[in-house]
Amino acid sequence: LMDLSRYEEAIEELEALRDHVAPNEAQVHYQIGRAYKKLGRVDVAMRCFTAALDLKPSSAEASAIRSAIENVESEEGEEVELL
Repeated sequence: LMDLSRYEEAIEELEALRDHVAPNEAQVHYQIGRAYKKLGRVDVAMRCFTAALDLKPSSAEASAIRSAIENVESEEGEEVELL
């Protein structure tokens, strides 16, 4: 959905995943933040990125999340897909 620019639908799916299956997965919070950033909702994106970082992700994931936080205000900020 993200690749198709269907951000609202992606948020719905990811929030359902977060709420019912994977509340402690940094990847899910990060992806929700990416979708909100694409919609221009940087305030919500920042909360999602911060929540992802608070979940103590792996060092590679943490680096990508920190980069997203640093670039949250930038429309062209580098986005990294977490694996």
